[in-house]
Amino acid sequence: MFTHMDTNDNLYGEHLWYNGERSDTWAHYAWCLRNDGKLDTIIKPTEGFLSDYSFVRDAAGNMYWVQRFTVSKFKKKTKDGEVITIAEGKFKNIRWMHATNNGIIYFVDLTDLYKLENGKFILLAKDLHERTSVFEYGSLGHNIYGIWTDKAENIYVAVHGGQVVKQITADGKVSDFVYSSGNWRPDAGLFDDAGDLWLLESNLVNEVRVRKISQKDLAGTPSAFPHYVRKSIPLILIAVVFGAIILLVFYIRKRFFRKGLRVTGFKALLQ
Repeated sequence: MFTHMDTNDNLYGEHLWYNGERSDTWAHYAWCLRNDGKLDTIIKPTEGFLSDYSFVRDAAGNMYWVQRFTVSKFKKKTKDGEVITIAEGKFKNIRWMHATNNGIIYFVDLTDLYKLENGKFILLAKDLHERTSVFEYGSLGHNIYGIWTDKAENIYVAVHGGQVVKQITADGKVSDFVYSSGNWRPDAGLFDDAGDLWLLESNLVNEVRVRKISQKDLAGTPSAFPHYVRKSIPLILIAVVFGAIILLVFYIRKRFFRKGLRVTGFKALLQ
């Protein structure tokens, strides 16, 4: 589900669902939760995926989306309903997008972060993907999730696959900003007027939570030690098992061959 909150605190969202293997179809509807608590249906339940409508919007209410082809077209729909192409380009696999209040677009092309401003594409950072361990497999298309910015126009990317939110400055400097722990992974976020981070996280059993991290807690450099210990656990376990096997082999050699016992087949295996 994707959402957008406008300047009047009206919340817009989409509900998307799968109709089952028998029909093998998807369906959706769009809604608006008004600031007075009233819930309206903006687009009635419709088969297929949402098109010509987006929750990526600027402060003026313009919508932005991408038509993904060999040459992808970046579309803008004004509040008057006019749809125009603002840029075209060849990309690998355009995923998440974010629009600033003044209409600057940030988007992820598989694992690379781009900026679209005044019809020009600018590559800000490459290869932002990570894994929680060297033994984790998964599509790179689902490794990086939400994008958002702060008042200083720093960009933040939720690297879902690596349990980390990365900060990218305007000049392209990349650093780890905050980590998710346990089975939780970052999906999206935003900063409130006080500078506190509201981080949306999910886990492998489809649970979600929103974690508020105060500006004070964000001020320092996050400790990377617990994060990299978690990522190293599979390697540590393999090293322990391998070490145990070596010790067992040496114990058996000492036990069976200390007194000159001959166990030809087993001895040949160990030598």
